[in-house]
Amino acid sequence: MNPLSAALLVLLLSALAEGLHARRVRVAARLAFGPEAASRGWTMLAPFLRCRAEHGVRPLLELG
Repeated sequence: MNPLSAALLVLLLSALAEGLHARRVRVAARLAFGPEAASRGWTMLAPFLRCRAEHGVRPLLELG
């Protein structure tokens, strides 16, 4: 498996994990965020940023 394929696989798996996590959090939203059951606006970017961060670490590990 070449590095690009590995990086894309990590990106795909982390995106799937974030989707599962979002579905679980939605169930407990009223407990976590109050009666509105809505988090702050900027938190909508967190899953994408985490996936990007996980995807971006791979090339750095290859430098050493």
